[in-house]
Amino acid sequence: LKDHATKIIDSILSIFCHILRGESQIKKKLQDEEQLQQQQQQQQQQQQQQQQQQQQQQQQQQQQQQNLPTYTVPTSELSNQQQSNTDT
Repeated sequence: LKDHATKIIDSILSIFCHILRGESQIKKKLQDEEQLQQQQQQQQQQQQQQQQQQQQQQQQQQQQQQNLPTYTVPTSELSNQQQSNTDT
């Protein structure tokens, strides 16, 4: 009877060990998945930030181009310059 009881206890203990091992493996898998998700979210955020920076740079470039002063040289000045160039 004693042997029978120890066998039962051993089998119960081994079942518990299996359960605990499985639980720890499941926890590990869940942690890995969470890390993956966090990494993906970080990558998405970085991409969004880069896109925003590019858009801001484009807007700044457009504004700078729009703010460039336009200056038309009168034709009299042009002809004077041409004459001075030919004189030298």
